[in-house]
Amino acid sequence: MHAADGVRGARLWWRWSGRLLGGLATFWWVIAVVGGVLAGPDLAGDGGAGSDLEGIGVVALVAANALAYVHALVREDRGAVLLVVTGSAFCGFAFATAGRNHLVAAAVSGVPFLLSGVLLLVAARQDPGGRRTRRDGIREGGDHGTGGMA
Repeated sequence: MHAADGVRGARLWWRWSGRLLGGLATFWWVIAVVGGVLAGPDLAGDGGAGSDLEGIGVVALVAANALAYVHALVREDRGAVLLVVTGSAFCGFAFATAGRNHLVAAAVSGVPFLLSGVLLLVAARQDPGGRRTRRDGIREGGDHGTGGMA
């Protein structure tokens, strides 16, 4: 076993751990938001205008995190940065709007996205061939099969 095989194995572990965690978090929050929208307004029964603004904020942040996750599947490096940013924003939003248990609210909302972004960012930074793209498995910065003639 070469040292390169160990690095490749570690890179795959970072990548798939980040993808799995991000996928689970995205699935969980999209289902929660869709269920909340289908259940109708003000399921909690408090009737305040603040709950409407909080709901809009949650929907917007879940959508942003879901789009960042999908982007990370296509462009791992940029998507990972977006996941870190949107996950941090979701943590801050949950911390600021939680009635009690601010840390728990931040931990269950934004931390999974934040951690997924960090894992994918580590995997992207360990990739020696440049940034991954899905297009034909070609890495950016190469000659794309033109033999340097392009």
